[in-house]
Formats: sequence, C-alpha cells, structure tokens
Amino acid sequence: STPAQIAGSATNLSFSVNDRIKLTFERNLNVLTLTAVNLTSASTATVTYTVAYAFPSSPQRFAGLIGKPTIYFSGGTQDFEYLTYSSTCKKNVHVTYFGDSITWGYGTTVIANSFPNRIMSGSSKQYNVCGSPGATSADLVLCLNEMALLNSTYNVLCIGVNDQGLGVSVATSKTNIQALIAGVPNTKIVNYIFPFGTNDPAAFNTMIDEVATGLIPDITTVMGTGTPKYPNPSLYTVDLIHPNDAGASTAAAEFLLKYPQLA
Repeated sequence: STPAQIAGSATNLSFSVNDRIKLTFERNLNVLTLTAVNLTSASTATVTYTVAYAFPSSPQRFAGLIGKPTIYFSGGTQDFEYLTYSSTCKKNVHVTYFGDSITWGYGTTVIANSFPNRIMSGSSKQYNVCGSPGATSADLVLCLNEMALLNSTYNVLCIGVNDQGLGVSVATSKTNIQALIAGVPNTKIVNYIFPFGTNDPAAFNTMIDEVATGLIPDITTVMGTGTPKYPNPSLYTVDLIHPNDAGASTAAAEFLLKYPQLA
C-alpha cells in the first residue's frame, strides 16, 4: 500500500493496491541488475538498480546471489502470476564447460582469465561456461536434462571440490559423476586437473582417475605437488582451492596440449 524502494536505488517504485509489477533480475558475469516496472500504471517511472560486485569477491557473499534471486515481503498479500527463467547459454556449441567456482573463474583477477576462457581465447568457436560457485556433483546431476539439451560437441566436467569441502563421501561423488558421464551426450571430458587437499584427497583423486579412464589422461601433476597431489601454492590463491591467474593459465595450456580440438 506504500511505495517501495529497491535497495541502493534513490528512486521509489510507485504503485497502488492491486497494481501489477514486473520484476526482472539479470546477471551478466559479476554485474547484477534488478528492474521494476508497474504494468498497471504506464506513467509510473521504471526503477532500475545495478550493482557490479568487485571481483574476486568472497564465495560466501557471491554464491548465494548468482542466479538465485529472492523476493522478501514484510507484510500484505502478493499474488504471483507467472515466473520466467531464461539463460544465455547457447545450444549446439562446440564445447560447454560444466563445474563450480573454479570453472566460473573465482580466484583470477578478471573472469576472462578463467581456465575455460583462456582455452578459448584464440578460438572463433562458440562455447558455454556453466560454472556455478558452490555447485556440487549432486547439483549438476539435477541439471542433467538441461546439460543434454545444450547438445555441445564436447562437454568438460570439472566438479567435486565442494563435495570434498562439504564432507560428501567419495563413493557418493563417484556415483554422481558416473551419472553425469552417462547422461551428458557426445564427447565427455572428465577432468580433475585441480587436486584438493582436504577430507580424503588420495581416495578422491584416485576415484577421479577411475571414472575418467578412457576419457582423459591424468594431468593433475601440473597443478599439484607431492603424493597424493596437493595444490601447488604458486598456482593458487591463498585458500589453495581456486587457481590464480598463473594457475588458470597453466591449466588452460595443459588442456590444449591434451585436447587441442577444444579450441
């Protein structure tokens, strides 16, 4: 019953009881835009709030916002007429990279330096980067239908860091990753080039080698040291989870060496 103001915006959204409001939430990399339009009153000004999050930002601050808009109401009654969700991912592209924050590029100084973008930087071929910070192997299994619909010629799966961080058993991770391998069409490249040194790294890295047999050579050595392979500090941020610029570049070079057809 009173005008509402989008957080951070200097403009109120004017509306009356029973007005129809259209909210649009968009994300382009680290730039988030929320637009509110009063469909009932055409003369009402559209309110837009845009925020560009500093990159890199903390995973806790960022992961909950990416692709997950939430609307809170402090009172009254609201009726939702419909919800539409769309993606800029392209179908029938050359390659799609599926994964978590490592695939997305967290830890590099700019998203263009993520290992998928580095791989494709000299290529004219179309590709998707479907990396979601915080994603687990179970999260990707829930997206199998969408992954299949993209129908990419090559599919690169790099998942499991968050399984380890959340204490998911190696057996459960293996079941999920095997389901991903079976469910994604065309050529599958399962890669755990990024070793992870907590929970049960020896068993986890061995499992990745097992499920990736015949799909990709073991190339974790370029990113890790010791036995089992632990992250090489010079190639990672201080958390020893996310590759820095040097690490992403090293990973991309190794991908291209083993799989030049990606680019």
